[in-house]
Amino acid sequence: MSKITINVSTVRGLVLASAKKDIRYYLNGTLIDYKMGRAVSTDGHCLLAVNTDLADDYNAESVIVPREALESIARGGKVTDSIEIAYDGETLKLSRQCGLSINAVPIDAKFPEYTRIMPDSCNGEAAQFDPELLARIGKALQLAADSKTIPTVGHNGASGATVFIDGNTTAIAVCMPCRVEGDPGDAMAEFMNNGNQVKKAA
Repeated sequence: MSKITINVSTVRGLVLASAKKDIRYYLNGTLIDYKMGRAVSTDGHCLLAVNTDLADDYNAESVIVPREALESIARGGKVTDSIEIAYDGETLKLSRQCGLSINAVPIDAKFPEYTRIMPDSCNGEAAQFDPELLARIGKALQLAADSKTIPTVGHNGASGATVFIDGNTTAIAVCMPCRVEGDPGDAMAEFMNNGNQVKKAA
């Protein structure tokens, strides 16, 4: 049986980074890579990867844990608790330090090759991001890293940007930029030209 231990705060971050009711059902969960001792969540627009502990069994299989199972086991209680995720090749057992335990059926699918999504470097070319997406992956990263430090965005042009917390090598995130529409200079000029609006009569 393959086992890995992750703290509650990290699990909550992984849940926040995963998809919810996506038609690409393999995204509605977290990959547990037992061999690498890593947990990964993505919704197709952002990704969170967390290093935990290396497995003793290097032939251990990877498995996708349903979001609902992780959300349920991590709900409430102390964030300092840890959760053991055990897999025997068929069934998942999630056991919390406080005594709570649930069984789950893994998602039968192939998870995206997450290492191909993660950039080797960042070129510094500025990009535009969906502010809600960036805020969500930033919060997920803080939970996973157990840190209140504001994450830094390593811009990478049209490619995925690295989102990280300086000095923390436990967790790292990737966020995809969005297409920019319109010219900010034109928008500001138009706004200023219409600045002296005639007030409507009461």
